[in-house]
Amino acid sequence: MKKTLGGQLGLNFTNANIQIVNPQLRGFLTPIAAFLQAPELLDTPVNQFLADARIGNGKISVTQLRLISEAFVAEVEGRREHDR
Repeated sequence: MKKTLGGQLGLNFTNANIQIVNPQLRGFLTPIAAFLQAPELLDTPVNQFLADARIGNGKISVTQLRLISEAFVAEVEGRREHDR
């Protein structure tokens, strides 16, 4: 079933107040914030979250991910590979 199941997923949160409280995620972001000399990255809530993903061939591909806060904007886009 996982090889034949397919679809798309889209999430969009606006006017949000998402805080980073997960210890593993904070541990990942702490050296980035220190390197950028921007400790507010850890304490500023995310105001908008957008994610698009595709599901197929037993894989989940995140095609777009965007996080927006008062302190930063982070965006990642990918492409879905397919057989020709």
